[in-house]
Amino acid sequence: LWSIGTYFFHLFNAYPYVYIGGLKRSGKTKVLTVASLICFNAIFSNNMSTPSIFRLIQSGRCTLLMDETEKLSSKERGMEIRNLLLSGYKKGAKVYRTEKTSKERLIPEAFEVYSPKMIANISGIEDVLEDRCITIIMKRGKNKKVLNSEPQVNDPLWQEIRDKLYLLYLSFFREVGELTE
Repeated sequence: LWSIGTYFFHLFNAYPYVYIGGLKRSGKTKVLTVASLICFNAIFSNNMSTPSIFRLIQSGRCTLLMDETEKLSSKERGMEIRNLLLSGYKKGAKVYRTEKTSKERLIPEAFEVYSPKMIANISGIEDVLEDRCITIIMKRGKNKKVLNSEPQVNDPLWQEIRDKLYLLYLSFFREVGELTE
């Protein structure tokens, strides 16, 4: 349901994140992979710069899927991502950055950071961020057939699902919007 909601998120004043936790080899990356195949404008990476994140969100209203978030490269970068995550669950949330104009002048520019986000890691998340999340804790499976299978990302079924979700949005965005008023 959360993945379907990514097509409608801009109609809501807030949209919860999904936090996926669990031990290694419990399937966190597989969940993110499936989400990347069905969520609205999904961007899946475990290595994105902070500026690219807020530019992607603003330009494409993307669903951001971040794996291995415990490996943020520096304390400063971790703080920037944290601030983005703490505010980006609510409509109207913005970050401000100084941009160079063509004439080499520096001007502040606002970037919207409200979008659906799914984050995964082994180490957990802080309680303030957890309040903004639907938490899913994964456990290792025992069925080797399932454990060793991977989502077939080139399967045309994924495009068919996305097409149906776009149609769902186009058919019902007014009704959903009325429910959120």
